[in-house]
Amino acid sequence: MSDFTFLSVPKEVHEQTMDQLVDFIVSHFHTGTLEHLEQLITMIREQMQDASCYLSVISSLEDSYHDLQMHFMKEEQVLFPYIKELQEAFNEQRPPEEFHCGSVAHPIHAMMHEHENELGRYDCLLKLFKNDVSDNHIKILDFLNNLVTGLKEHIHIENELLFPRAIKVEEQLKA
Repeated sequence: MSDFTFLSVPKEVHEQTMDQLVDFIVSHFHTGTLEHLEQLITMIREQMQDASCYLSVISSLEDSYHDLQMHFMKEEQVLFPYIKELQEAFNEQRPPEEFHCGSVAHPIHAMMHEHENELGRYDCLLKLFKNDVSDNHIKILDFLNNLVTGLKEHIHIENELLFPRAIKVEEQLKA
């Protein structure tokens, strides 16, 4: 098991350009989140072999893994390239290329909805483990808390920094 931990959001992230934020998100959160989630699923399988009640927890985490994998793919293949295009257009003070989704706001709203759903899933999982403080659960709860902290940091950077900037820059460039 690796000792991977999510970093606290450095203050300089607030000063980064959109393309720098995209690179930061992908390099610091996308891969790490999926790896951390795989480790958590493995840990629960190993430590809770005899408890059939944890099958639903494992199923929920596996669903999360699949959903996050799809979410990251949509961001990395559709949304983030266009946000980088917006940054380039802004730097060059030119109109952005046409976006097949119309406005960047459309996929952003979809991503934010997925963020809410994912955090809701983890709130439920945290409640399950907080009710039982056995030794096995404490280790799992610590791992789960670390994952949730990383998700919240990731989502904060996207929802509060990157996405509002992208919408504002697109509006400015298309005005």
